[in-house]
Amino acid sequence: MNKLKLAAAIVVILLAITGFSPTASAQGFGVKGGVLFPDFSAEGVDLDNKVGTELGFFFGGNRSGILGFQGEANWLRKKADFTGGDFQIDYIQLAGLLRLNAGTQSASGFALYGLVGPGFDFKIADSTTGLNVNDAFRGFDVGLLFGGGVEIKRFIVEGRYRRGLRQVNEDFTGATELKSHSFAIHVGFRIK
Repeated sequence: MNKLKLAAAIVVILLAITGFSPTASAQGFGVKGGVLFPDFSAEGVDLDNKVGTELGFFFGGNRSGILGFQGEANWLRKKADFTGGDFQIDYIQLAGLLRLNAGTQSASGFALYGLVGPGFDFKIADSTTGLNVNDAFRGFDVGLLFGGGVEIKRFIVEGRYRRGLRQVNEDFTGATELKSHSFAIHVGFRIK
């Protein structure tokens, strides 16, 4: 296991322990997942982005208040085809989001919410076909997350956009600077 994967695993474990501490779990936690629509943008490369997957858990959010902090740990799979091959990249994403709540404060009621904050993506795997390139993608990406959703009796439907801020390619054929943006649609359930 390389150092980056080990560091990502340690951070995820610490985040999970912190997330299930009495303070955070008093604010709630849950699971969510859904489809991910990646958008890899680069000059000089014709990419056909493919639907990916996103699964994870969240804690906090202060569902009973107007403003709160929501922490998340997610697994993301992003895919794309290009002339002569395809690739897929798996990430562990750690996000710290400011959450603005509107609607009833009861956990069994109806609420709307908005989210904004940074997401830190640690690459855990990548694979390519049609390329003879080792380590074509960098091990770390950072982006800004913007989203919103509705929570009805603990069930969640959410949409979010992620704007990548860093170049993700190390040595990808024909691309000078490849950035990763995405849109995701989640469904989930608040356990507490």
